[in-house]
Amino acid sequence: MTLDIMRALLGLLTKRLPQLEVTFFPEQPERFHLNHPLGAVLLSFARSRFGD
Repeated sequence: MTLDIMRALLGLLTKRLPQLEVTFFPEQPERFHLNHPLGAVLLSFARSRFGD
């Protein structure tokens, strides 16, 4: 379910921010290269605390 939400958010942001690169946060951040001239939006989900 979380992945579905993240994919939906990715699609929405891609449509709303066509001037930027929109992608998931890389598995290996040290290997990420920002190639877009204006910048990027990197989506990440760290954890949830449902029920707390």
